[in-house]
Amino acid sequence: MALLALPAAIVLLYFLKLKRQPLEVPSTFLWTQAIEDLRVNTIWQRLRQNLLLFLQLLLVALAILACLQPGWRGSQLVGDRFIFVLDASASMQATDVAPTRLESAKQTALGYIDEMKSGDVAMVISFSETARVEREFTDNRSRLRTAIKNIRQTNRPTDLSEALRAAVGLAAPGRSAFEAGDVQVAEAKPATMYIFSDGGFPQVDSFTGLLEFAENQDAAVQEQPPLRGLRPVFIAVGAADTPDNVAVAAFTTEQNPLDEEQTQAFAQFENHGLGEVLIDAELTRDGVFLDAARVRVPAKGEGVAGNVASVTFSLGSMNEGVLKIDIKAADALSIDDVAYAALNPSRRSKILVVTAFQGGVPANQALLIAMKTSAIERLATIDYADTAILRDPQHQQLAAGGTYDLIIYDQVQPTEMPQANTLFFGRAPPAGGWALTPVTDDRAPVIIDTDKLHPLTRLLNLNNVVILNSAVVIAPQGATELITGNIGSLFAISPRQGFEDAVLGFGMLAADDQGGSWNTQWWRDRSFPVFIYNVVRYLGGSLGTLSTPSYQPGAPVLIRTEGTIDTVRVVKPDRTSTELSRDGQATFVFDDANQQGVYQVYESGQSRPLQQFSVNLFDAMESDLVVRDLNINDTTVKATVGLIPIRRDLWKWLVLLALGLLAFEWYVYNRRVYI
Repeated sequence: MALLALPAAIVLLYFLKLKRQPLEVPSTFLWTQAIEDLRVNTIWQRLRQNLLLFLQLLLVALAILACLQPGWRGSQLVGDRFIFVLDASASMQATDVAPTRLESAKQTALGYIDEMKSGDVAMVISFSETARVEREFTDNRSRLRTAIKNIRQTNRPTDLSEALRAAVGLAAPGRSAFEAGDVQVAEAKPATMYIFSDGGFPQVDSFTGLLEFAENQDAAVQEQPPLRGLRPVFIAVGAADTPDNVAVAAFTTEQNPLDEEQTQAFAQFENHGLGEVLIDAELTRDGVFLDAARVRVPAKGEGVAGNVASVTFSLGSMNEGVLKIDIKAADALSIDDVAYAALNPSRRSKILVVTAFQGGVPANQALLIAMKTSAIERLATIDYADTAILRDPQHQQLAAGGTYDLIIYDQVQPTEMPQANTLFFGRAPPAGGWALTPVTDDRAPVIIDTDKLHPLTRLLNLNNVVILNSAVVIAPQGATELITGNIGSLFAISPRQGFEDAVLGFGMLAADDQGGSWNTQWWRDRSFPVFIYNVVRYLGGSLGTLSTPSYQPGAPVLIRTEGTIDTVRVVKPDRTSTELSRDGQATFVFDDANQQGVYQVYESGQSRPLQQFSVNLFDAMESDLVVRDLNINDTTVKATVGLIPIRRDLWKWLVLLALGLLAFEWYVYNRRVYI
């Protein structure tokens, strides 16, 4: 309170007149009128403009304000070593936060870089299903900002494990900088890893190198992580509410089962919002309108089929062209609003069935009969071989060279996986992640659920199928379960470097010690030849005048050709092209399928494509825009603000300003500056 009286006291001093003792000097008599104003008639005078007065009042005001210790709430990064990991997958194109989730994440990350102190180092990693190091450890904040700004949006799905492996590998000691000014890691130190994502990916299992992260995610109170440990901090990107989004989940063409001369287009839609949606689906061929349909798609949890709806278009006798399905929906993600398929001339695929022979003929007569239907014979050329062929070096060479489109292993297992799609009856592939677990109790396997949408199990009614014995199918991560029983998974399919492997937990025949009797009566049911037909069409690639294979963005595409073609040219949807050389005996590998649309494969010098394939998102997790918590090694990493709130004081700056005013006042007084 005493300080508040100082301004008033200073002003009063300026109101007082100067008191001088009068001294008569003869020469001053001539100036009596001039000195009349110097007489003290009253104690006060009128306040005049005075720079010193203003400076003194401002100085006192700053001193009073500094004593009150003003400040504001701020934030800061804790630590001196950071890894900024940004999600650039397809779901980050969502516009529920402006302008997109990725751009919002980049702006947030730039703000974090601004909070770095002198001497702090950081690196930048972007990821989708693969990881890309944008900048290794550096203390140059300008380079870090440039690296973040240069991150590009992708159409790919998400896999956080790749980004974690990259972060741990780059944070290890001995890493070399790849540009002048970057910091070489001389020793392993704890680092805080900020993950900017919407959490739209599966949990990360069996990952080493991360600190076990507790529920309390305040980085300021966490213990130091172990050597080479990374402390993950999840910065959620996306709206708090569930954004509206409807996706094209599947788009294929097939022959009409009642008339093989007619072709149909089948589209499936998924609603990932909380309310029912009415959409308009428009079908075009080579950019020309064909048909349209209005489809009502239920919200999550509504109806028997959940959030799924479908529509079928009749195409007549159409057998070529590029089809596009486009849904008119005002939602937050546009990449999954369209899907593509192409119609190709038919090509008979090559299929090998490896099964046990008795008396020179296959013992599994049910499989033999199902494969000899007229519909399958139009689609494929089928060879049969005894199980002894698996030890034949010539067969191994043919299988490794991609001679066959599909190999069916009937209760037998090869030593190495072939360069072909496979179907296993009652055996597990020798590839990583597959296993068959026997049932230890006396329960008889009962089919309780079937995926009605997958091409392998569509149109199958398996409610009455009797199975005596079956193992539980253990599939690799990323596999799709197609048939579920009371004992667990009975049938699953999984991708493998451009191929697909399907595994059925039981065989048609019982074990040898049971006399080779039937293990199931499925072969008597009409659904069994339908299943074999689906296998030939889908795994054999015998689509006839149906749609071309569809791949997810970024997935490697294995192109098989007939004859001895040495090079092919792949034309992308944007009309740019890539030349490919043969990889192996009959295959070409294309690993640049990042654009959505139809790709055409040409032989050199030819104007008509040899084959076509399409690239579509078709990923329910990417289309479901709900922001999820991260799950790493069964530990939940919840979203947090990332920065630690602190109080930033203003009084120090006020004191410095006051000292500056004091120096200026001294200058004014000594220079006799008046206003």
